[in-house]
Amino acid sequence: MSDGQEFFGEPTSVYADSQALEDGSRVDISTLAIHFRGRPLNRMTGGLWNDFRPFVEAGSLAHHGNYNATLRSMLKTKLLRAYHKGGIWQVPPGLWLMENELNGWTIMRPEDY
Repeated sequence: MSDGQEFFGEPTSVYADSQALEDGSRVDISTLAIHFRGRPLNRMTGGLWNDFRPFVEAGSLAHHGNYNATLRSMLKTKLLRAYHKGGIWQVPPGLWLMENELNGWTIMRPEDY
């Protein structure tokens, strides 16, 4: 059982990754090739992606217009400050890392859980 399940209990419904990608509630970021604690950071919630988008667009100038390089740099920097508290990996400021069904991590805002 994952730390999230111990903290929150069993989910009342199961929402498949393919459904979440299709409706935009999750974004596939596996091409960024970021790892945390031996697992890939392969998903980001759609809401968090929308929060990051203006910063990625502005920062991409430093990476010759490469959005992926900009987002990768931002996320890797944030993961350096990750800490474990209350059974959840947390990333400042106020983000969570939750295990996902792909044996990886999803980065999200707590309200996206």
